[in-house]
Amino acid sequence: MFEFEALVSSLGAAQCTEYLGNVRIRQGDYDSAEKLLVSAKEVYVQLGAQSDLAYCHCSFGTLYRNQGRTLEAIESFENARNIYGLLGRQHDVAQCSSEISKLRNAM
Repeated sequence: MFEFEALVSSLGAAQCTEYLGNVRIRQGDYDSAEKLLVSAKEVYVQLGAQSDLAYCHCSFGTLYRNQGRTLEAIESFENARNIYGLLGRQHDVAQCSSEISKLRNAM
C-alpha cells in the first residue's frame, strides 16, 4: 500500500506543480513556468500518466505560443493531440487541432 500512496502523492504533487506553472504563464513569468512544467512532465513520464502528460504538453503549447515560439508551440500541441488520440479523447484531439491550425495560420 505504501508504494501506491507514494505514487499518488507524486502524481498529486506534479499536478499541483503544473497548475502553478499555468498560473505563472498567466502572470507572464515564463521562465518560472517552464521550469515548473518541465518538473511536472518528468513525473508524468516516470509514472506513465498519459492523460496528465497530454495536458502538460498543452500547457507547454500555451507557454510557447505566448512567448512567440510558434514551432515549439505547434510541436507541443501535436504531442498532446497524439496522446489524446491514443486515449480516445476526440474532443481534446479537436481542441489541439484547432490550436495547431490557429498557430499555422498566424505564421
